[in-house]
Amino acid sequence: MEIPGYKIQREIGRGDGSRVYLGLQHTFSSPVAIKVLSPEFGSSHADRQRFLAAGQLARGLDHPNIVRTHDVGQAGEVAYLVMEYVRGGDLGQNLRNGLHMQNVLAIVKEVATALGYAHAKGILHGNVKPENILISEQGTSLLADFGLAADSPGTAGAHGTPGYMSPEQLAGQDIDGRADFYSLGVVFYLMLTGQRPFETDLRHGAHPVRDRLPSLALQAKAFEDVISQMLARSPNDRCASALEIGNALDALRGNDSVPNAMIRSEAISTAEIEALGARNEASGGGPDAQRSSRLHRIGTAATIVGILSLATAAAYLGSESGTLQRALAVVGLVENPDVHDAWQDAAALRRDPSQRLGTVVEAYRSVLAIDPRRTDAQTAIDEYARGWKEDIGRLIDQGDLDTARDKLGDLADTFPDDPELTTLSDRLGDRRQAAELLARSIRLVTTSGLDDQRAVDAAIAELKEVLGLHPGNPDAVDWLDRVATHYSGVAEQYAQAGDGPRALDAMKRAERANPTFDGVENVRASVAAAVAQHEEAQAEFDRMLQQAAGLRESGDLVEAIEMYRSVLVIEPDDAVALQGLAGTSSDVRARFESLLENERLSDARSLRDRATLAGIGDDAVEEMRELYDATVKRIDDVARLNDEAESFMQQGYVTGPDPENSAVARVREALLLDADNPDAIRIQSWAATRLADVAEEAYYAGMVEDGLEYLELALAVTPGIDRWRTQRDRWRIEIWRERAAAREDTDGGDRADP
Repeated sequence: MEIPGYKIQREIGRGDGSRVYLGLQHTFSSPVAIKVLSPEFGSSHADRQRFLAAGQLARGLDHPNIVRTHDVGQAGEVAYLVMEYVRGGDLGQNLRNGLHMQNVLAIVKEVATALGYAHAKGILHGNVKPENILISEQGTSLLADFGLAADSPGTAGAHGTPGYMSPEQLAGQDIDGRADFYSLGVVFYLMLTGQRPFETDLRHGAHPVRDRLPSLALQAKAFEDVISQMLARSPNDRCASALEIGNALDALRGNDSVPNAMIRSEAISTAEIEALGARNEASGGGPDAQRSSRLHRIGTAATIVGILSLATAAAYLGSESGTLQRALAVVGLVENPDVHDAWQDAAALRRDPSQRLGTVVEAYRSVLAIDPRRTDAQTAIDEYARGWKEDIGRLIDQGDLDTARDKLGDLADTFPDDPELTTLSDRLGDRRQAAELLARSIRLVTTSGLDDQRAVDAAIAELKEVLGLHPGNPDAVDWLDRVATHYSGVAEQYAQAGDGPRALDAMKRAERANPTFDGVENVRASVAAAVAQHEEAQAEFDRMLQQAAGLRESGDLVEAIEMYRSVLVIEPDDAVALQGLAGTSSDVRARFESLLENERLSDARSLRDRATLAGIGDDAVEEMRELYDATVKRIDDVARLNDEAESFMQQGYVTGPDPENSAVARVREALLLDADNPDAIRIQSWAATRLADVAEEAYYAGMVEDGLEYLELALAVTPGIDRWRTQRDRWRIEIWRERAAAREDTDGGDRADP
């Protein structure tokens, strides 16, 4: 299956008539989720049309708790929807792993906020259920499949999932936002109890089988009022807004009604209980301590087994006893309260779009400061930083350069050594320069007019520079098209009048603006016929070829390519022009490679873009693109390897923890990619010096064999240090003498025993 602009990786989900795939965006290699409807999967044409219409609705939603929709389209009979990829799984998966009660309330409030935002835009969800609530790696709730299951408010239709639908939606009556809040109430109840409050009887028109709302367990009693309001049978008695639901939940938090407890939709496993016993067994100690440990294990296991009986599908893990709290901590279901609070603070900051990058990162670093084992905090930092950089790139592409500048400054303050800083800074600088050049060139043309050849020539040069800085800039392309269209018409007029020289001059100007303008072949034929009748025009060809050769000789390679292309516009088979173009293209590639070797990436990119616009040829462009990408990857790889090597050094892992994961191993990889890299050479020298220092300490502490071994390692890292070689040779002699003296003492002692 082919989706334009995306590469499908693997299937990650499926439904009736649909599939969801993990894909990569070609431009940025960003992961995305791609939902498709196809006849192959059983969907009808009407299904696909509703899907596309609803996707367009979802695309207009921009909220931190709604999964972003990037693209909607159709490829043949396949309808597709491209969304942001959320790595943390859906609500059901997270509930099986365990959620703190505070997280449960946060999820309900965030989803309610997302629904309220959509309702204000006249859009319903219509299918709120655990599978459509995704949890990011940072703990943020995101509502998916907006607009795919319901129409606008005031429209009847039961397009949701039985068991989650409101009574009026099940009955096919008109619905509004209160139907979505009912479905959210079902999800809330499900999280607390492990089951839906009312079952649906599919044998009788999908009507709910319901009496009074079942009572909640003691641990969840505080939530009964708000859930009852969300699940009221009549919409008029139901919560009517996200604000109402949020206020009710905040009130519960404010009066300490939320238990400090975990909730899981799967019971605690035997393996977890066994792990508890194993960890306690490993605590060691004397007989009394071991006896106490055994008693503790028995009591703890009994407590956990007691927990399992609270519900058939849900287990509440409370904090009433210290024994239980310790047991849960050992099993891994309850964490250090300080870590929990720090994580919640960080997650709250992450959900606030107004927060600075440094503020959020520092919050997650606080989690790591309390518990360095919380690798998910580092993952959150990495993910957030990656998203921040993607936002910068998106802002640059959208032309919001001031916001991009502010976010880039925050990135530089937080991660001053990030290897992508230079690339993003260059992109931002290019776009700013492109914007200035574009404004100036448009002002020049509009003020002077298209008939002012000097002004137009200057504008063409600047507009092409804009495209070099911002490939595909629609305004630059549009103005170049206007120039090409105007002067192709002028060329045609002069050609019909038999004025070959002026026709040629106008044609060159049109071709410089856009060599593929509409009707170029017809205009070229007319101009060529007019030129053939004029000796003056033929002489102009010779002058252009001489000028192109002079430009090449002086090093103005891009200008030489443009001149050769101007000749070939009229005489496509001119041997001198073809040979000159091929030679100049080779010169451009050689200069490009030289710039890359010296890591002058910005200059190399500028040369490539200018040569592309001048018409160097597709093969040369592709070759330069591959060389540029390979060089950027090499530079990034070297920077990453140096960072890892430096980290290993700071942890003391000069040659360990194993030979493949050490500072020396990483720096050797870096030097294989860039033998003259100054950072890699510095770290290599640092590693060798550290080894030599350890060798001296060991040797003079009497660990002579170890000392010699470390010195050999230092010389293996940097073989050319004469002082270390001399020291190694001296130590070898000293060790040999000591061994010889020891043997003599042993032999003398043997001879003295008759």
